[in-house]
Amino acid sequence: MRIQAGTRYGPLQPGFSFELERGYKVLIGKNNSGKSAILQLAFTVLLRNGDFGPDGLCLVLTDRDYVQGSAETQGGNLSSFNGQLLNNMSAAPLQHNDRIAQWGYLPIFLLNHTNTMKQLDALNRHLTGFGLPELILRTSLLLHFEDIPVAYQGSGLRSLLSILAALTDTRLRAILIDEPELSLEPLVQRRLRDLLIEASQSRHILIATHSHLFVNRSDPSSNLIVQNSGGSVSVSPVLSEEGLYDITFELLGNSLEDLFLPGNFLVVEGASDQIIAEKIRILLKIPAPKIKILAATGVEKVPPTVDAVLKVLVPVVTKDSPYAKKIVAMIDKPVDTDSKAAAELKHVLKERLFILSDPSIEEYVPDAIYTRINRNKADDLENMAKLKGNYLEFYKIKKGLSEHIAAGLVAGDLEKLPIIADAVRKAGE
Repeated sequence: MRIQAGTRYGPLQPGFSFELERGYKVLIGKNNSGKSAILQLAFTVLLRNGDFGPDGLCLVLTDRDYVQGSAETQGGNLSSFNGQLLNNMSAAPLQHNDRIAQWGYLPIFLLNHTNTMKQLDALNRHLTGFGLPELILRTSLLLHFEDIPVAYQGSGLRSLLSILAALTDTRLRAILIDEPELSLEPLVQRRLRDLLIEASQSRHILIATHSHLFVNRSDPSSNLIVQNSGGSVSVSPVLSEEGLYDITFELLGNSLEDLFLPGNFLVVEGASDQIIAEKIRILLKIPAPKIKILAATGVEKVPPTVDAVLKVLVPVVTKDSPYAKKIVAMIDKPVDTDSKAAAELKHVLKERLFILSDPSIEEYVPDAIYTRINRNKADDLENMAKLKGNYLEFYKIKKGLSEHIAAGLVAGDLEKLPIIADAVRKAGE
């Protein structure tokens, strides 16, 4: 169905339009992009359409946390309520200080719209599934949750009531909701999203949200990006799964650190590189959650490690991973036998691959740092060379040396170790 503005409608320019299809559709955009105005425009268009009409449509705005304390309708009904809404928003969206006198009655009208007892049973099943108390009608039809009147309940439960009343109203053919996430904890948000998707099998459901938890992950094109550029509002569908990550981490401003995942990964060859790179991170004052430094066992293992980070740690295909365009690797100066692996890394990572100017990190660290920590670089390298055939002893000496070097590094050494510092900085961007 075509939703179109004949004249200017708030921030929406004359002629603004978009196609509203059946199912679960999500409007996503920055503040002041025009999402709420689109919802209200859709309401006015659908209300005038005979297939929906005043008895087949519900608009749930952000003022829903006020709920009338009794199930008595006081002579009102959903049709008259929708008519009042239409009168207030037919020419322009509601302004921030507009109050609809009967707004607190919306869940009451919805619960009295079909079979009240049957609907209450369905609504309470959903509340129980969310881990919330059931709605009970007491003397004079007063609304209680357990033994507490609705007026004393938290804003999340009060906000949720109108949404659940709409979803359990079998006469509604379209439900429009502004910011369903208001005052709801993430677990309830996810369960509500699943309920919205399930309910959309038989009706139109259009929401506007700032929460990535309400994104329709099963159908990227059902997510509609709303943009306001120079006073012109546009709506465009997301075209791919990769686009959903852009929404989550760019448009909606989420960060991997907030989700207790590393902001990025720096993959290095071995434990010695990891120890020294970790000390460089500390000297650069980059917080630990910002970078996870992973060690492989040699340059030939780095490409599979990068691939594992992209494919295994994040449960998506490589091109859609939020790390895909961020992950950084640092390797030693390749020898002939390593050239194929190095070339593969260069192809995948491009400018995010950093190559030391020496065959090992111990050789890359300058003599001056060895001298300052009371070690002799030539002697240490010679001792490691003698142990090349004895892996356990070689690893023990190499690890001990890198720990001693890392312990002695100071902020002034950053300019002496530019490749390592640049790799860590890049991973921390």
